[in-house]
Amino acid sequence: MVTRFLDICLSIIGIVLSLPFLPIIAVLIKIDSRGPVFYLCDRVGKGMKIFKMYKLRTMMDIPVHVGDSISPKYDPRVTTFGRFLRKTKLNEFPQFMNILKGEMTFVGPRPEAPDLVRLYPEKAKKLFSVRPGLVGPNDLNHFSKDIVGRNEEELYPPGADVKKYYVENILPKKLELDLEYISHRNIFGDIKYIYFCLIETVTGSFRFNNSEHNKSQRYLPLLDLLLSLISYMLACALYFKTVSSDQSLINYFIYLPVVIAIRFPCYYLFGMYNSLIEYISFHEMLKIIKSVSCGSLILVLMGGLLKLDYYSILIITIDWILLNTFLTVLRFGLKYRRGKRLTGANVRQKKRILIYGAGDSGVQAYRFLVSEKNGPFEIIGFIDDSPDKYGKTVNGAKVLGNRYNINILTQLYKVEEILLAKQDANPGELSEIIEICKESGLRYRVFSSLSDLHGVNLYGSPIRSLQLSDILPLQKIYMDETSVKEILHSKTVLIYGSGGALGLELCKQILYLGCKKLIIVDRYESYLTELIAALFNIFSKELIKPVLVGSHEKDTLHTLFDRYRPDIVFHANMKKYVPFFMINSDDVYRTNYVRTFDLAKLALTYKSDFFVMISSLEAGRGTNFIANSLRIAELSLKHFFGGSKTRLIRARICDIVENRGGIVSVIEEQISKQMTVTLPSVKEKAHLISKYSAAAFILQSLVESDAIETEEGIFVCEPGSPVLISEIARKLASLHGLTLDTDLVIKYISLAEDQVPLPLSKMSSLMSTHHEKIKVLKEDRNSISPEVKKIFKDFVSTGNGNLSLEASVRQTQELINLCGPDVFCN
Repeated sequence: MVTRFLDICLSIIGIVLSLPFLPIIAVLIKIDSRGPVFYLCDRVGKGMKIFKMYKLRTMMDIPVHVGDSISPKYDPRVTTFGRFLRKTKLNEFPQFMNILKGEMTFVGPRPEAPDLVRLYPEKAKKLFSVRPGLVGPNDLNHFSKDIVGRNEEELYPPGADVKKYYVENILPKKLELDLEYISHRNIFGDIKYIYFCLIETVTGSFRFNNSEHNKSQRYLPLLDLLLSLISYMLACALYFKTVSSDQSLINYFIYLPVVIAIRFPCYYLFGMYNSLIEYISFHEMLKIIKSVSCGSLILVLMGGLLKLDYYSILIITIDWILLNTFLTVLRFGLKYRRGKRLTGANVRQKKRILIYGAGDSGVQAYRFLVSEKNGPFEIIGFIDDSPDKYGKTVNGAKVLGNRYNINILTQLYKVEEILLAKQDANPGELSEIIEICKESGLRYRVFSSLSDLHGVNLYGSPIRSLQLSDILPLQKIYMDETSVKEILHSKTVLIYGSGGALGLELCKQILYLGCKKLIIVDRYESYLTELIAALFNIFSKELIKPVLVGSHEKDTLHTLFDRYRPDIVFHANMKKYVPFFMINSDDVYRTNYVRTFDLAKLALTYKSDFFVMISSLEAGRGTNFIANSLRIAELSLKHFFGGSKTRLIRARICDIVENRGGIVSVIEEQISKQMTVTLPSVKEKAHLISKYSAAAFILQSLVESDAIETEEGIFVCEPGSPVLISEIARKLASLHGLTLDTDLVIKYISLAEDQVPLPLSKMSSLMSTHHEKIKVLKEDRNSISPEVKKIFKDFVSTGNGNLSLEASVRQTQELINLCGPDVFCN
């Protein structure tokens, strides 16, 4: 009875004291984020009854349930002002209503969510014999050495499963203390808990962790508090000095607590403590102006409504000017002090670097490096092979010599790294510089200039390791970004088969160029996870829909098409090359026929604008079963989509340097593990293209398709000159710091006749397009009879999935016999 009387009295006092501040807090909550002011959550009370516990909302209001019922530190769901409310525990004030209604008491075990109560051991059910409390023994450092006061969220390690960690590590200790409290509870103990709770709440609001960054700014809120007091007192003093008043200056100082109570929430609301001191910029000045202006406006409104003259127009103007000045000077002063303290140590630790290339790319590299004030590099100067540039100054840095001076410059200036920033450097030039760097013991990396459309700079740091594609004579293909953007804008795109470097690059380019939604479908979880992790670091998650398909692949795809109705479908999952070693014929037919035809039927059914089949130059050879399956798929889709509104694009590419499972990746894996390197004959060559050029070619084909009848032609990329496979192996070994024949054992094998690549020049009927590097392989309209065309169309329509492997092979051979070998050598 005494406890209940105490609860009623104290809750009424709490409601009366907090009520004047509630409108202000409510306004700040609404300014911070959309949603209601109050948050009602289910909690388990006395007798296991569920009740609605009141809180001020501290999280984003979203229509669906996201995350656990437990909120750790740095929970992204918590709003900016919500963090302030949680730290000061102001969000708990509405629970005075729960206490007044008799659902809670002031002191007792904290109320728990129903999903967590189900995990309680049987002995802990004793806790529900009493009403839950606003505070309890677990909330106070004075009583508990294992629980961090009222800020339990600070206990969770980064990356931990918060629910699992809570159940296994925090909950047992909490239950033990709560059970002990119930066994020894008394009114005097409760009063002591309330006293210590007030102390803990006040001190906990200013508690900081011991991270290095917080050490530099832990006193910033206290300094802001002091400056807010000084600013208001000076404003009042200046007001009294310029305006005669009957009131005493002391009367104005009485309102200092009100001023501070308004100012501080505004500081948190506008994120004044979200920036690290060393990275303070003029953006923080805007935050200061917003927070000071918001606080001043609230104080003026309060003064007007309550008819108080403590904040006249003159006082508000003086206070606004002084406070903005004080807070800005404080932050930039702390930044300057910290910068001066760290400058000496940073200069000694910086890596001395030379930039190769004093052209546009070199200038961009220089500006990028010096833009980081405390960056890890000290730029010694430039080197460039142009005699006209020697001794000249570029952006204040001198051109010290050419590539042949690298060794001597390294000794003179203690250089540790060369940054290659010459966009027009040929592969031979780069290979020579690499050898010089190795002899000089220098590290070397590449700077991708902002004008290089091959894209690494679009998706991360422009400084990267040297890649094989940098030192191979590869053909570069560029796309018309404006035209591709017009096609992709506001379109839903589906990519089937995203594994590999090409899939990732294609996804990046499509998202970068402005599609509405990208649906990524794959059968391999590891590939899909790796790709999605890379994309989520760059693009909004709302733009991307990853889908892993399994045994019910056809049903899953049907559901996807029915829900999203993709405008453009890319089929990037076809088996394109005869591998060096083991061949899984069943998988080849299932992928190149069954899955291809299933996808095509859905694209036609749901009236997609484009169906892009990514094929291979292998399809033009017609001398092995993979080439034949690709060619049959090309012909079958041609006749299947014939006359429909869905535009078929068949794009043939050569082997991609960066792709897993290709020639390059097989050789690189052998070299990296220092295994025996298995190569074809010494004279064997391969056509290669980089992932950037391959993605550009495929997307540019969408543009070029407007100018031709795509049903009558196949897009072919110009791969450039073939490269000796033995030369590829030699360059790969060099990148790994090894030498062929010396550090690695080489074994040559003979390729069968059907594994020899067919030169592009031997393909007949090549037509030019508007793009100089993209050709169209023209097909003869009359080479196939109408009866055979129907067979191809039926091959897709009836569904090859019901055929056995043997039947697929037999039907493939029948189609070859019907058409003749010439059709399979285009």
